[in-house]
Amino acid sequence: MKKIAIVCAIFLSAVIPVASAISVDVQNGNSTDMGANEIKTGFGMVTGSIKFRIGNVSWTPSEIWMLPADMDPEIFSKGLSQREVIEIPSNVTFSTCRTAVYHNSTVGYGFKVYNTGTTVQIMQNGTFCGLAYNGTYQVFAKY
Repeated sequence: MKKIAIVCAIFLSAVIPVASAISVDVQNGNSTDMGANEIKTGFGMVTGSIKFRIGNVSWTPSEIWMLPADMDPEIFSKGLSQREVIEIPSNVTFSTCRTAVYHNSTVGYGFKVYNTGTTVQIMQNGTFCGLAYNGTYQVFAKY
């Protein structure tokens, strides 16, 4: 299993959790206009393109990981548990942007971008979309 490390600084604003509420007062017999509202997500998005190359042959990674800066993947993998999957709809980017969130109680969160049986996060040209919490990460590609 070969890995390539690409350092990627991601400064994401995580102010409000994904499931947020806006207060509205509704009364019988009346119509209430909430107006236009925007809610910040509890994560940010990174897009880019990664391909491996040998001579004239290139291919896309099977997985892309975003791990805490200066973190050895072998150390991060110890005591790892998957927490959740965060996702934004396909009409926001070139595909459904879906990322698995992993947690190591000693070093924090890591994020895995990969294709599933029903969604494509890493396109044939190497373009990908990943989601992550506020922080600075190293991006590792795996084939």
